[in-house]
Amino acid sequence: MALQPGTQPVKGAQLFVSVAVPATFDKTGYEALTWTKVGRVQEIGTIGASTEVVSFTDLDGNTEKHQGATNNGALTPTLGVDETDAGQALLYTSSKSGVELSTKVLLKSGAARYNGGRAFGMPETIGQVNSIVTAAPRIELNRETVRVAAT
Repeated sequence: MALQPGTQPVKGAQLFVSVAVPATFDKTGYEALTWTKVGRVQEIGTIGASTEVVSFTDLDGNTEKHQGATNNGALTPTLGVDETDAGQALLYTSSKSGVELSTKVLLKSGAARYNGGRAFGMPETIGQVNSIVTAAPRIELNRETVRVAAT
């Protein structure tokens, strides 16, 4: 079965990190950074902001809903632990130091998603006998995701 127009398969997506913060938080600023690929990525996870619901219910029982604060979310990839991988080393080090990272998700189509934030831990899972040791870094994002279409 053929994919619907505009549908993008996940296979081939890549995750990159940079310990630099762009001069401007747009395509030009992010593309000027030096990126390090994160290896052994099993899943990148959800990208994007969500907005809190602010509600008010009057004494007649009618509820109004409004948009509240926006949380830019968190990037929570799953990685097969590789202690020799430079990208994983940057994630681990930044989770200890609190330094801000920039993140880039590159889809197979060439489309990109840029953002930045701080890593809050990189816990490992050592599961059952027939499994791989994985890590789950959590990068709390501080800005709106910059979406760049494939060219």
